[in-house]
Amino acid sequence: MGHFGAWLNGRTDGKKSIPSKDAAEHSPYEKRLAQTAKENIKRAAQRWEDEDKELKGKYCDAKREYIDALRCLNRERKEHGLASKAYTDALGIKRESSTYPHLSLMAYRLLIGFIAIGEMPLTAIVFDILGEARLLTYVFAAVLCVVLPTSAHFLGVIIREEFNKKKGVIFAINLLIFVGVLVAIAYMREKFFEASDFQKVLGVQMDPTVATIVFILIQAFIFTVATTASYFAHDPHPNLKRSLKEFDDAKRRLEKESKDTIEAEERVNKAAEILTKVTALREGTFKRYKYVTEEVKAIHERVIEVYRTHNLRKRSDTPISFSNYPIIEIPKSLQVLDEDCGLTDDLEGESFEGKDS
Repeated sequence: MGHFGAWLNGRTDGKKSIPSKDAAEHSPYEKRLAQTAKENIKRAAQRWEDEDKELKGKYCDAKREYIDALRCLNRERKEHGLASKAYTDALGIKRESSTYPHLSLMAYRLLIGFIAIGEMPLTAIVFDILGEARLLTYVFAAVLCVVLPTSAHFLGVIIREEFNKKKGVIFAINLLIFVGVLVAIAYMREKFFEASDFQKVLGVQMDPTVATIVFILIQAFIFTVATTASYFAHDPHPNLKRSLKEFDDAKRRLEKESKDTIEAEERVNKAAEILTKVTALREGTFKRYKYVTEEVKAIHERVIEVYRTHNLRKRSDTPISFSNYPIIEIPKSLQVLDEDCGLTDDLEGESFEGKDS
């Protein structure tokens, strides 16, 4: 099949006027060359088709995953957009649903906590005279340290909001109970002072009644400060609770959608990376096989050209069949890379905001 064979067959056939001048059919030698080329190309195409069964399967799986990931990302982006708008709206409503109290919630909590802690030693010494164990003494004291600031908190809230009969009753009950507890504690403090060495402070003799009045004033002052702090920290706007709940719900939803969107983006990036690698491998393999078949065809056509050149040198006419080459077809599978994965119908009507596969 080499050039020497083409030279020899061309000279031999030329002497015999093969093919004849009017013959449209190619010479037997050219037919044999064409048949050999077809067989070699067919074998190469078969090897490609066998190899491509696995390659195309991986390609279609990667493409399907990439498309699914893109669809998921688009859905998440839409959901994130809706959640972001809902969050912005809820934030606006929250800002409109507030009277912006003078004392921040954080400052108020710190102040109430400080007052509750400060109440502990003032109250604990009262229960010492009951003769109870130290642990029980501090349990009693701790209860009052929680209950009194809590009472002051609710009184401040009642004063801050619009007054009505029911709230007036609650306010009166709280105030009366506080005064009663205050008087009881004061009485017990007086007895404590009478029975202890605390009657002398810095060398100055103190009357138990005076000391009791001082403690009452201190306790009343602390309660007043706690109530005032509650008043200035409370926001009485009627829509505040609802707006805060809606804002918290919108915030949680936005955080969830943000997390889902990030995960969807990571999925798309991973799918795109896999698809790129699989596509590159498949395209590279396809080009290699395509080059082989095209080279086989070109080589055989060059050999035919050598045959014709030496054939014509031994004759005075030119056969009609020399006006074209014998047909050497390259299979369709090696002409254009088949990228159809049966996803056309699935893609119809879709638009993606990202890299196309």
